[in-house]
Amino acid sequence: MLLAELQAEKASRPADLEEARATFRNVWVLFGRESYPELGWRAVARVRSGELALLQGLPGEAAASFVVAMEDEANSEWTARAALGLATVLLQRGEWVAAAETLQRVVADASGESSHA
Repeated sequence: MLLAELQAEKASRPADLEEARATFRNVWVLFGRESYPELGWRAVARVRSGELALLQGLPGEAAASFVVAMEDEANSEWTARAALGLATVLLQRGEWVAAAETLQRVVADASGESSHA
């Protein structure tokens, strides 16, 4: 994880961002949910990968990363950050209602409410 963060911080060209994303991907490939169900780094890696994809102008890949973090990882500040990232992608696409629903889910999760009303 530290290597990926360093790669992202020092990125000066698109290939550097892709290298950082590849390093983040290694986290969830090497430390899958089946073997490491409570590993918080996996959620961090998924969200950071999505954020870097946004910087690269790859909103579809970013959204995929955010959705997987939200669906497959335990609720945490990182899954909330994933929801915010997904809402950003949806807003960029002009999908206002979906973005609002995603943000409502963050608020509901934070307050302990069920997001399925």
